[in-house]
Amino acid sequence: MLDPFPFEIAFSHAVQGLISPLLTSIIIAFTWLGSPTVWIGLGMGLHWLHHKKLAVRVLLLSILTAIVVEVFKTIFARPRPGNEFLRLYGDGITEKSFPSGHATLASAQTMHLLRREKAHVFFSILGGILIAGVAISRVYLGLHYLGDVIAGSLLGIAVGWGFWKAYENTRVQQMKAMVAPYKYELLIAAVAFISLALMLLQKEIGSIAATLGFLVGFYLFDEENEKQKPLAFDGMNMVKVILGMFSTALFVLLNWQFVGSINGYGFVSFAVYFFAGVYAVWVYPALWNRMQQAFNSTSKNAKKAIRF
Repeated sequence: MLDPFPFEIAFSHAVQGLISPLLTSIIIAFTWLGSPTVWIGLGMGLHWLHHKKLAVRVLLLSILTAIVVEVFKTIFARPRPGNEFLRLYGDGITEKSFPSGHATLASAQTMHLLRREKAHVFFSILGGILIAGVAISRVYLGLHYLGDVIAGSLLGIAVGWGFWKAYENTRVQQMKAMVAPYKYELLIAAVAFISLALMLLQKEIGSIAATLGFLVGFYLFDEENEKQKPLAFDGMNMVKVILGMFSTALFVLLNWQFVGSINGYGFVSFAVYFFAGVYAVWVYPALWNRMQQAFNSTSKNAKKAIRF
């Protein structure tokens, strides 16, 4: 067990000495930027906007980061800050503190996106602000010590950079080509192993189940239609994303009805969130296309009627 150092306790007291209602609202917004829910939502939005390769990479990195964090948390088994600190926010957290999962995920995703897009200095600065903001938010909210968020940020930067490097590596691309004929078998085996491990360990599985469902739906139903288009934020695309987010969120309410919580624990929650991922990647886009076709057909008929 890794006990907190005196300087970490002093730092937490100093940060929590700044507590105010307005600052707390801002801090909670920052902490959400390290939430798996936000990054999964980003992946789904990218997919609906036909930026599918990047969507898959964002979601794969989310799973990889979650696994790495869980390994480190199991090894160090550091307890979260105790009752001497105010816990201002609860978000389905476990009681293991080192490293911070939010700081790790925000850093990993930011590093990956910055490297992949060869970002301008301005966006690199924004990325640094995001990483620092998420890290400080976890201490302010009484959920982590300073060492947790520093370690999480550094670990996330390493994971994000390594993921980008591996994805760009020629040998990795060759290995992907070699296993391509067995991708369905490997996918099913990976989903079964990760799912069983999470349920046996009694971990919160909602985010990972949704991500797994998305990836399974993509590789089984949508990979051959891997359209890659520039991001476009016109009116219809925004309606598509907002409606998609709203309809996918209904699975959260469904899980609440079944297990009495939005958090995912056990087989029922896994099934609900898994099918939420499949819905987002396959069912919803198909429904949207049907609605668009019906709308276009109605518009054409209305124009013809006006002419006559």
